[in-house]
Amino acid sequence: MDSSIFDAATVISGTDKDLIRTVLKNSSVQNLIMDLLEVKETLIFGMNEVDLDFVPAFKNQSNFGIFTKQAWLVDEDIIEVFFTKIRQLRALLSE
Repeated sequence: MDSSIFDAATVISGTDKDLIRTVLKNSSVQNLIMDLLEVKETLIFGMNEVDLDFVPAFKNQSNFGIFTKQAWLVDEDIIEVFFTKIRQLRALLSE
């Protein structure tokens, strides 16, 4: 995917802009995020949107979240797609 398509489809805000831009410069990461957002139109992808410091393993760690403001996601097939894509995203970010 051309980065300009990703750039046009996203809004980057907050205090972690430099970190987010660094993570999101990889076109494979961009493609995975766009794939995730296409699963359901009402989804929002966020980075460090939720403070997870109450979980010792996540203390002072960056995190990704996929959110919907419309309804709970209960479709097992959609949830399985998310888990598959997130595993792929984790692998890309570990490289």
